[in-house]
Amino acid sequence: MADDEMEQKSSQEAQVKEQTDPERDKVSYVYDELLDMLEVINEGYPEFNSDGSVGFRTLRMFVDDSQKRANSFTPSNDTQGKEDWQANFFSKTTRNKCKALLAGIAKNPPALSMTAVNEKNETSVLRAEMMKTCVDASYVEGDNNPKLEMFYDGWNCTVDGTVIKYDGYLKVKNKLKYVTNYDPTTGEIETEEREEYTEDQAIEVQIPLLNFLIKNAYIRDLQKQPAVAWVEIKSEEEAEYEWGGFKNWSKVKHCGELISPELQSAFFGDKWMKRVRDKQYEIVKYYNKIKDCYRVVINGVLILDAPLLWGRKRKKYPFAKTILEPFANSNFFWGNNLPNILMGEQDVENALVNSFTDITYREVTTPLLVGMVNKDNFDLEDDQVDSDTRIYVDDVSQ
Repeated sequence: MADDEMEQKSSQEAQVKEQTDPERDKVSYVYDELLDMLEVINEGYPEFNSDGSVGFRTLRMFVDDSQKRANSFTPSNDTQGKEDWQANFFSKTTRNKCKALLAGIAKNPPALSMTAVNEKNETSVLRAEMMKTCVDASYVEGDNNPKLEMFYDGWNCTVDGTVIKYDGYLKVKNKLKYVTNYDPTTGEIETEEREEYTEDQAIEVQIPLLNFLIKNAYIRDLQKQPAVAWVEIKSEEEAEYEWGGFKNWSKVKHCGELISPELQSAFFGDKWMKRVRDKQYEIVKYYNKIKDCYRVVINGVLILDAPLLWGRKRKKYPFAKTILEPFANSNFFWGNNLPNILMGEQDVENALVNSFTDITYREVTTPLLVGMVNKDNFDLEDDQVDSDTRIYVDDVSQ
């Protein structure tokens, strides 16, 4: 038993030493920046309207409410202070308006236009045409369906108000099993294993708004943000598939492996463990134009430390953003959406329909005045009449 404890302690010490000081400093900087960006996301803004109490809604509350309205989500009677007999109806006006707006846009995707310009501001039609052809090919390559993608992009922009997409290249080498012989009568299979590039193509990924972090909510242009971050939570298999070939991947641990305070401290457990479950991996991709820095940190381990890979003299973030429409302060990073724009009309319509339904219900089932002396008789006599249609009084003659 003592030998096992000594071996475990030695293993933990070795894992702690694997986190070198230069790498720890870089990881610490990324997590400090991430904390600042999370505060931006979690702050309330007047553009998102009031939260019904004393403050303003956050981005999470804004997106959550907008999606519920687009889904015609109906809150319970209790949360609205209604009695059980009262109507609880949420009309589909907002959802239908979203579909009507999208129908006029998504069926005709806009054509791609490109211009090639050098440092002397000279244009090249031939280079622009070549780039356009390459980009067009990347959209229709393999199973890609640009019209379907345009439909979903348009829907998300209408409902959320903002769409952010990552444009990059995915190249992954993986071990695959090839069938060399198969006997259908016995089910016996012979295979051989070979290492192949399973992914080798340009990709476009839509990023959930809450997963894309920024430094300043009042800088409209994404490319002018001092720094941005993209945070993903993935399973062990997903994370290893994409990042397993990188040098430091073998150092990455999940929550269940960080069993001692020393290990948790070495791997910055206090910075990320509360956001993931066991055997999940938080992948933080951090981009900074000012420092010309691109870093990837997974569960406290520095996986990649490089300059920005996009652009030469003028570096670029590999992201694009569009909004449905700006708020009154056009410098606000996020855009307004249709459910929020129609909030007033939708709430009035719901209130009117529910009120008229309640009135009609009361006209059909007129309440009865029942003396307290007859209470037990009425309860047993008529099962069709519920407690909401009877008003008990001491004396019906008064």
